[in-house]
Amino acid sequence: MAWIFNLVLDVIANIVAYITNPIVCLFANEVGQLPHCFRWWQTYDNPLDIRWMVTDGIVPKIFRYDFDKHYVYVKENHKTGGNGYVTLLDDNFTIKEKIQRYFCRLAWMYRNTAYGFSYEVNGRYVCGGLMSILVDDNEDGNRVWISVDNGKSIFTRTWCVYIKKNWCKHFYIKVFLGWKCQGMYTGDNQRCMFACNINPFRKRRD
Repeated sequence: MAWIFNLVLDVIANIVAYITNPIVCLFANEVGQLPHCFRWWQTYDNPLDIRWMVTDGIVPKIFRYDFDKHYVYVKENHKTGGNGYVTLLDDNFTIKEKIQRYFCRLAWMYRNTAYGFSYEVNGRYVCGGLMSILVDDNEDGNRVWISVDNGKSIFTRTWCVYIKKNWCKHFYIKVFLGWKCQGMYTGDNQRCMFACNINPFRKRRD
């Protein structure tokens, strides 16, 4: 099955990225963009500087700095094809802030390890108009099985299993298998990144 082949490639890419992320992170510029040669290490739709990673208590307090003093963050919009980015307001970072920013960037890279590889190498172009929801137990946005009938055999068809379910007071399980097409819209061909993520310990924020 094609998914198994993509899975093997993705595992290899993730291992390489896990080892090299701390070094690659050092090459980011002032607006959180890596050089083109390191694009497989970076999220294709965002820089390494993400406001909510710093301001919403995601990273440990010791690594938080005054993000809004230095940057304006514009969130990505997949429906319009717009990528997220930051505008630099103040490039006068103290040594402490540079260290804090480094660890915030590194946390983002580990959260999305080899994201660019999963999108650019393992991703697929599919047509939103051919998307069908085969299973939808979606009373609170929690479970979706999606298939895109792109004329290929069942073994190479583009599909996505997405599960997000609270299971205790503090954590929820999140499952992403296949190609991330749950956010697709009817229309032109869209590229979906490959996903293989099973995490039963995602922290609840409600």
